[in-house]
Amino acid sequence: MNCTDFREMADSYLSNELLTETNHGFISHLEACGPCRSYLERIRNIRGRMRDAVCSAEQYRMREGFERTCLAKLREQTRGGGQSLAQRFFGWRPMALVAASLVVILGGYAMFSSFTKVSAEPYLVAGLDENDIVNVAAADHHMCAVDHKANLAVESASENPLYTGLDKLVSSEIGSQLGDQKLVSAHYCKYKGVSFAHYIFQGDRDTLSVLVAPAEDVRGTLKEEMVSFSSPDYQIAGFEVNRNAVFVISDLDREKNRRAANALTAPLKTHFEKKLGFETLGFRVFDTHWNAIG
Repeated sequence: MNCTDFREMADSYLSNELLTETNHGFISHLEACGPCRSYLERIRNIRGRMRDAVCSAEQYRMREGFERTCLAKLREQTRGGGQSLAQRFFGWRPMALVAASLVVILGGYAMFSSFTKVSAEPYLVAGLDENDIVNVAAADHHMCAVDHKANLAVESASENPLYTGLDKLVSSEIGSQLGDQKLVSAHYCKYKGVSFAHYIFQGDRDTLSVLVAPAEDVRGTLKEEMVSFSSPDYQIAGFEVNRNAVFVISDLDREKNRRAANALTAPLKTHFEKKLGFETLGFRVFDTHWNAIG
């Protein structure tokens, strides 16, 4: 069993729904894999908090005197004549109470199940749609830099001229802020329709991604000023600069991750201004030359 299979089965395991042979494989993987043990503990804690929240919610509490009223009605009906005890007990009034209780229980279960499904991917930011650019970038970091999934389209030949030289710039700035982080990969990858220039750094115990994408490909929660987000697994800082979206995502602490992102703002602004300036200048020279020929 691999980590992906384990995480897909975590909810079923906690609900005692796995077959015996599958359960054995699950437990064997659990004993051998530290990250999956941590993942299972997070899911267990989430389930516990949701169960406690539903059970203690004011709207689901039995109103004062409700139990006494029910018992009194049951006693009154059992003293009645003409019906068997079972008929009296399962009359429409008690059944209505049972039905109401089932509605509350099933409603709470639906809320709980929905929450655990949303939270089953700990690299995503809770409260944001999974297609929001922040979560798209977080998923790209997780699958490309951490899990090394093969379902991302990775390109190295069709480099965007606007991003030429970014590997050296990004490597220099990240290295000056976080001395142990070394650039191990610079490539292009595409996830959910967004093409990222992806720079992956590896530290002694941490992995960091710098992801850059054209702003026209971006839809969602991002502004020109720095914004920060946290998922259970990662810290995410993002900003826009000269029509480009930039993300720094890592398992560093929040302040270190944001500091690395802040270190990139001014150098990237200068880089893109120069690139865009050259593009504009090149167009003007071409246009002047064409008019002169005309």
